Amino acid sequence: MIERQLKSSLASFDKEKETIIQAYEDAAKQNGSESSIAPHLTRQAKKDERKKDIIKNYSCKKNPYENGRMLAQDGTILSFTDLKKAQWYVSKGLATVTCENPFTIMLNFEPSGRSM
Repeated sequence: MIERQLKSSLASFDKEKETIIQAYEDAAKQNGSESSIAPHLTRQAKKDERKKDIIKNYSCKKNPYENGRMLAQDGTILSFTDLKKAQWYVSKGLATVTCENPFTIMLNFEPSGRSM
């Protein structure tokens, strides 16, 4: 889902950039100007390209948490976790599934760092 949003935002950057450059070139042709692209538009295009690269390389590729809940033995929520990690606890016998929606597991042991 996030990847789809990322692709659509990158596509909108490209469309806006092309529209601005095309409008400037059309205006230059009408005025008989030699210059095809203004220097500030070239700089802006480079900035947009860098921004697109940063978004592509450093943005989150998947949801950080899938809202799986991890409960202590007394039923208090310890944390939210992704489903892969929750399934790991269940497969190792460290937790049991208590609810499917939202996915919730209850630990079979008392965590060591928990304050009472």
